[in-house]
Amino acid sequence: MSRKWLKATLIALIAATMCAGICACAAQTEAPYDYTVTFSYNLFTWDEESKTWQDTRPPEHLGVLASDPYLLQPGADSKWPVEAFEREYVGSWHLPETDEAGEPLRNEDGTVKLGRAWDFKEDRVEGDTTLYAAYLNKPRILVMDGENVVKEYLGMPGTTRRRPDEIDDPSVENKTFYDYYADPDFTEKYEWNYTFEAGKDEIVYAKFLNGIWKIVDTPSEFNSALAGSNKVYVDADITFTAETPYVPNKMYRGELDGQGHTLFGIDVIVEGSQNTRNIGVLFNELSASSYVHDITFSGVRATFKTGIAASLYRVSLVAHKAYAGARIENVTVTGEIVQGDIGPAEHIAYSQDICENEATETSFDVTSTVPPNIG
Repeated sequence: MSRKWLKATLIALIAATMCAGICACAAQTEAPYDYTVTFSYNLFTWDEESKTWQDTRPPEHLGVLASDPYLLQPGADSKWPVEAFEREYVGSWHLPETDEAGEPLRNEDGTVKLGRAWDFKEDRVEGDTTLYAAYLNKPRILVMDGENVVKEYLGMPGTTRRRPDEIDDPSVENKTFYDYYADPDFTEKYEWNYTFEAGKDEIVYAKFLNGIWKIVDTPSEFNSALAGSNKVYVDADITFTAETPYVPNKMYRGELDGQGHTLFGIDVIVEGSQNTRNIGVLFNELSASSYVHDITFSGVRATFKTGIAASLYRVSLVAHKAYAGARIENVTVTGEIVQGDIGPAEHIAYSQDICENEATETSFDVTSTVPPNIG
């Protein structure tokens, strides 16, 4: 099959023909192609100076032999991939509708009125021909927040879209994206990958959390989020280990929503000093803005150590102080405070809950084993 794509213009072809006409051996020289097929993207602007419609995107040209009058569908030949557009693609190529003089008829926007579609399997080139593009909308994945489209992903028919990277997830002001779902009630998570189909939009539902949250499901994510006093959304049971231990929080100011999950493997050492006599294990203090709820701390082990004499140390499994306004709801703590290396301390007191509790709302259960006071 002998054919060649000729980019943008036929200058080379015309030049070759002119040269053949003036050469001494003209009788033995033939134009390399019998016909030219022009593929127009059918996008025009009006040129006032020349009083003509000008192609917005240059057309493509194909040289065709009379002995080989078949056309390949544009895009099937790697030498000419069809130009891609943001929201549309070339769905078919058409002969133009023409007037009595054979000139293409135009729409008000300058595009050529389309006649019948060219059949690339059946039609044969019999002379110079111009084909014009017809466009279709690219199929989309529409991501919904309620009745609002918050994100769309475009694709070509037959291509497959994997789950978007985190940076490409949908976003809504003052909300945190959680996950993709197949239904508006968020009962079934959406299964990626998706293969685009011509003429079909896929609907996906996005679940958002109200407010700006840190969603965590690993020990390191939990520690980092808690240290920043963020709104922390616990998305799974979490087990702390020697490699990723729990880091006690000094002053928590955010909201910790455990979603009914459990934290395991919390094993910490807390130390008293001359200036540190009141110690909280899970939280040192809870600020007036803190809200801890719907979470279980299971099997907490805290080892208290000190080498400094003091009149009294107080060690609390949850927190040594909660300021007025702090809230603790539906929280369960099980564990123990054990005695480690103790110096010449005069008195040590151990508490299961909060030693100095000024919280306006508290409802939590604590089951622990504590050593006797040392005096």
